[in-house]
Amino acid sequence: MSATEIASAIGVSISTFYRHFPVR
Repeated sequence: MSATEIASAIGVSISTFYRHFPVR
């Protein structure tokens, strides 16, 4: 697994997390 693929997966996870739990 390349670093780019890992970064993309992490980015999607964070985006989904904040979509369910908005933090202001």
